[in-house]
Amino acid sequence: MKAIFKFPFATVLIIAFIWLHSSMPASESSAESGFFLSLIESVIGSGIITEHLLRKAAHFTEYMLLGAAACYDARRLGTKGFFSAVLPMYVCLFTAVADESIQLFSAGRSSLLTDVWIDHSGSLTGIAIVFIVLKIYRRYTKTSQV
Repeated sequence: MKAIFKFPFATVLIIAFIWLHSSMPASESSAESGFFLSLIESVIGSGIITEHLLRKAAHFTEYMLLGAAACYDARRLGTKGFFSAVLPMYVCLFTAVADESIQLFSAGRSSLLTDVWIDHSGSLTGIAIVFIVLKIYRRYTKTSQV
C-alpha cells in the first residue's frame, strides 16, 4: 500500500496536461489563449500583454510546475544529491521535445526550438525553487531544534 504513494502522480498529470494541449489544433489553442488574454486584459487593461507573450509565459509556467513536481517526486522516490536534479531535468527535457514533436502532427501547429528552450528554462527554474525551499526548510528546522 505504501508503494502507491510513491507513484509520481503530479508529474504524470502535468505531462498529460501539457501533451493534451499540444495535440489541440491551432484554432482551439488560439481560442483558449484568446479567452485567457481577455480575462487578463479585463484586470490590467488591454495592449499590455500580447497573445504571443501569454503563450510563452504559459509554456514557462507549466514547465516550472513540471520541474518542481518532477524534482519533488524524484526525491520522494529516493534519489539523492546530484541525481535528484538530473533525473527531473531529463524528464522535463524529454517532455519538452516530445511536446514540440506532438505539435508537428496537430492541425495548424508548428514546432519551434525556441519553445523547447523556454520550456526547459521553466523546468530548471522549478527544480531550482524546490532545492532553495528545501535548503531553507532544512536550515530553519535545524536551528529550531537546537
